[in-house]
Formats: sequence, structure tokens, C-alpha cells
Amino acid sequence: MPQRREVTPQPSPGRAASLWERAALPLTGLSAGLFAALSALRGKRIFHPHGRAYTATFQPKNEDGPLARGDDWPREAIVRLSRGAGLPEPLPDVLGLAIKLPGAAANGGDQDVLLASSSSLPGMRTFLFPARSFFRCTFSTALPFRAEGRLLLLGARADPPLHRWPDGFDGLDRAAEAGALSFRLLAAGIVGAWEEIGSLTLTARCDDAVARTLRFNPWNTTVDLEPAGAFNVLRQASYRKSQQARSMQEEPPFSATATREEPRLSHTRREARMAGAIQLLKDDHQTVEKLFSRFEEAGPDANQEKREIRDRIVKELSIHAHVEEVVFYPATREARGEGPEMVKEALQEHAEAKQLLKQLSTLEPDDGQFDTTMKQLITDVRHHVEEEENEMFPKVNEALSSQDLSELGERIQEAKRNAPEAPA
Repeated sequence: MPQRREVTPQPSPGRAASLWERAALPLTGLSAGLFAALSALRGKRIFHPHGRAYTATFQPKNEDGPLARGDDWPREAIVRLSRGAGLPEPLPDVLGLAIKLPGAAANGGDQDVLLASSSSLPGMRTFLFPARSFFRCTFSTALPFRAEGRLLLLGARADPPLHRWPDGFDGLDRAAEAGALSFRLLAAGIVGAWEEIGSLTLTARCDDAVARTLRFNPWNTTVDLEPAGAFNVLRQASYRKSQQARSMQEEPPFSATATREEPRLSHTRREARMAGAIQLLKDDHQTVEKLFSRFEEAGPDANQEKREIRDRIVKELSIHAHVEEVVFYPATREARGEGPEMVKEALQEHAEAKQLLKQLSTLEPDDGQFDTTMKQLITDVRHHVEEEENEMFPKVNEALSSQDLSELGERIQEAKRNAPEAPA
């Protein structure tokens, strides 16, 4: 079984260091000190200071691919898209795509992959090139990994390249809300054609406060996918010192009780620990409201966009209704006073919404009933949300302790993993 590497600036013990790696070792202290000083002065990331983070799912194409470890697929992922120099849009910049697969290593550690805008041409993918659009560039790790005795680069491309969304961060948000933001993950030698190794589908934007606390390090990996070469040796020490300098200036991530020495938790579980069940459900409400607004703004002939938004609404509401019914509502029944009556009314509204979702799933946007059914769904769900947030949530918040709400939040996230994506 693969084992997660300790972060020390050395090649793996099972392999002799190359000449260039041995030559780089004396320079690691200088490189690390420089990056630590720059990070402390800036108070944030030296490179890629501005970005957006999203929850995502990763599905390997083959079970023996370089990122396909274990059999728990598809796997939850966290993705950060960023601008390398922090130049203002729409100026070209080196664009970044950072991927975190929580728990992908054998002992529960994270697998991090960091890519930047590059070239699709063999021989050029080890260089970084500025780009304007996250949707129409090829990403590459630029620096190689050693896998099964050979050097390997990892890459990514939007799937398919999207032209209807704006090129910047707003376009990313709109594509994610419409369920249309995905990437093909690729692998190749230093020369040779890219081969697809999996797919990455972005699902929802993370809160900015959560995104700022994310840490990615290419040396968060396993011994059978090891960063190789002299530049990676320098990079390892530099990342560690830079992140330590940032950590000294920032608040502890997510919770004052969570220390930096505790084992990593996935983004969703850390967020659940901080926010609790009610905030997580409110976040779901906001996600759906954004989709409703996008639908209302779509033109009368935007059939493809309406179809994509419909599919995402069906998915989001089906998952949300499931976790409320199996986790949150049973706890609400225990609330003193009107708890049982509120749950009875909420379940009735869920049943009515599910009927509308089933109808929508059978209709096409050019059908005369499509817009009418969607408008009815939007009206009903907004009413339901208003009642929950103004009546049910305050009573539950009063009845349950912070610890109870935190544990309930974690149970909600667990329930989401196996929740149906269509109305049951």
C-alpha cells in the first residue's frame, strides 16, 4: 500500500539521489529562507495570491492510473483556481489549478497536485505561459514526478473548452453554478502525447474564509508518485518555510481548538466543525438561490443554459432534501414546543417540491410547461427556505448546544456522500 511521505528535502529512501538532486541540497536553506522572508513580508501567498476554491469530485479513468489509489471512487476533492502574479483581470497571468484529494494516501493523508498554465506541445509543457482563460488553456505540473521508474508530468484541460462564460473568476462561478465546470486530468512523459487519467467536476464554491486557509504542497504525496529533480528538492523546503511564515500571521484555520499538529480533515468536515448544521443548510439555500437567479436571468432562447441549470437544481435540491429528512428533521422533532409540527409541514413541502422536480426532469426547455413548472418550483422553495430560516432554524439553534450542532453538521456532510441526486 502507498505510504504518505514525510516532508523532508530528500529523495525517497528506496532510491539514490540523482547528481542534480544532490547538488541542490546545499541550496535548500537559502531557498527556504528567501521564500519565508518574502511570505512574511507579503503576509499571504507569494505566488497565486488571488483565487477561488471549489468542492469537487474526482473520478479516475483507470484503476491503475497515477492518482487512482484505493477503491473509494468517485472521491471528494478540493480545487483552487488562481492567478499566479495576482495581476488584475483581464490581463494575462500564469493561471493555477491546485487539487487536493483528502485522505487519498494510505494513512489518510492528502494528495496535492499543483498545475499552472503551460503548453500542450511536447517539450514545452515544462514551461509556464500566461493565459487569459481558465477554460481554454492547458495546465501542467511543469516539474516531473517519478512513477514506476519513469518521469511523468500531470496536466489538465477544461472539458470541454468553454466559450460562453467570461474568462475570469466570475465566469468560473457561473459555470460551477450551472454544473458545467469540469476538467480532464492528463499524464504524459516529458515528450509524448497527453493521456487522460481521470475527470474532475467542480460542484460548489467554497466560502472565501475557508479558501484562504487552504494549504497545498506538491510534497503531500505518496512514495509511488514522487516529485523528482533538483528544482523539486528546492521547492520542497521553500514551500514548507513559506507556509510556516504565513501561518504565524494568520488565524488558525476554521476553529480555535484545531491545532496545526492535528491530523488533516477534509474541507467539508473542517467547515462542518466550524459552521455547524444550520450554516451548512443555509449555504445550500444560497447555492440554490443563485441557480434560481441564473435561471431568471437567462434569455427566452437560452435552452442549453436552462437545461444545465435545471439539472443542477434537481441535483442540489434532491441532496439537500435527503440530508434534511434523514439527519436534520429528526433532531428538529426533539426541539421543545413546535418542533414536530414544523417538521410535518416541512415534509409536506418537500413532497410537493419533489413532484415538481420529477416533472421538470421530463420536460425540455422548449416545452411550454418548462418555464411554468420552474417558476412554481422557485416560488415554493423560496417560501420553504423563508420558513426554515426564520422559524425552524432559530428554534433548533436555541434547543441544541454548539457541540450538538457541530456533530449534526458532520453527519449532514456524511449523508451527502450517499444522497440521491434525483427526487426519490
